[in-house]
Amino acid sequence: MKTISNSARETILRKLDSMHNQHFSNVHYESVRSNAEYFVQPDAHSLITTFCSVFTNISGSCVVCDSEKEALQYIASILNSCTAYSIEPKISQMCKTEGIAVASDELFAETAKFAITSCDALVARTASVLVNSQTLNGRKSIAAPETHIVLAYETQMYADLPDAFAHISYETIPSQITVITGPSRTADIEKTLVLGAHGPKNLVVVIIKNV
Repeated sequence: MKTISNSARETILRKLDSMHNQHFSNVHYESVRSNAEYFVQPDAHSLITTFCSVFTNISGSCVVCDSEKEALQYIASILNSCTAYSIEPKISQMCKTEGIAVASDELFAETAKFAITSCDALVARTASVLVNSQTLNGRKSIAAPETHIVLAYETQMYADLPDAFAHISYETIPSQITVITGPSRTADIEKTLVLGAHGPKNLVVVIIKNV
């Protein structure tokens, strides 16, 4: 294997440094004082619209409902009588109230086609969903099923990640906070986009508006 001697390496570095000083000696940088200086913030009144638009562009499915009942009815239509995996007591109770079959057995998670979870926050700019391992008791809910359904509220919507993290508080810090941006995907094989490669093939976000 051909190697570069120390003297040759130093010569290359000196040339690069000389070129850098020649082209950028008159350039001065000022520190950024706020996110608004380099990002155009989404309008506070159209965060849901922004989220849904971006989410659709990254192959996600989003629906906005006027009530919890309407949201659960929509989820029931997706499940089509299938049993969904849910580890969260509140979600499970809400589903059972509307006649939606749910199971929390870990073995069932390995074969479940659907999982329903809550979330910590929604991020409009990137159409991301924030969830934590503490609430979900691990990653099965967001990694094992073919379809991951997120039940969220308009009050959980934020413009960007810094804004979301600034408003989220935990009694005890979870071991992991996951930022999910669209369905699982990869293009490692022959540059061909494949959905569901490392997790759910479908990601559905159901947002309940403030009423």
